[in-house]
Amino acid sequence: MKKTGIELIAIERKEHTEKHGFNKVHDKSHDYGNLALNAAILASPQVLYEVEDDFANKIEFRKLNVSEGWKLPSIAHKGNVIVDNCELSKAERIKQLTVAGALICAEIDRLNAIDENNNSCSEDNLKNNFYERYVGSYVKRFYAPFKEENIFKIYNFKIKYGMAHFIVESDGTNLEFDVEDCVIITNETPIVDDERVINVSDKSYKGWNPFTRENITQIDYDITKEE
Repeated sequence: MKKTGIELIAIERKEHTEKHGFNKVHDKSHDYGNLALNAAILASPQVLYEVEDDFANKIEFRKLNVSEGWKLPSIAHKGNVIVDNCELSKAERIKQLTVAGALICAEIDRLNAIDENNNSCSEDNLKNNFYERYVGSYVKRFYAPFKEENIFKIYNFKIKYGMAHFIVESDGTNLEFDVEDCVIITNETPIVDDERVINVSDKSYKGWNPFTRENITQIDYDITKEE
């Protein structure tokens, strides 16, 4: 007998938490509705687009895709043509909807876990947001090596359609990095224990140090000692 929708979603959700480690602690970092947005992208029968109006006298439409690095079912293509979700095979479509259902469950659990007086999607909370804290630090794509050409200074961040992005500059061009696909590089003390942040002062850090502009092969000093 084929499993029902609720059974498939329950299995998927269990796999997210137990196999991949996407538990409440992990999901807490997705504090701008990213989980729900990715669910909507997968659940919609048609491809979704966002309006990009940050340009003077110009409006563009950009296709919404699932967050990079999340290993979710991606939007399909036939050649250069984007395929609507409803045109996928039955098995592919059921998988999309199953993952979407699991992400909705994760977002409900995340919202239930926060303080009743805290609206996680409110613009009023942006000044105290985690990401604003690291404007002026550096960032790289999650899977990119810690090399000079892969590390960029964070000039700002923005929230749009529930997604947080760092604004960085490369060769005079502003780029937007999905914060969920990034590793923040900082030199703040004390060193914080956060999977989204790596500190060049940590003895385990090896690679390009954007603060001193030198390559670190090892750390052999105690940063807790006063100068």
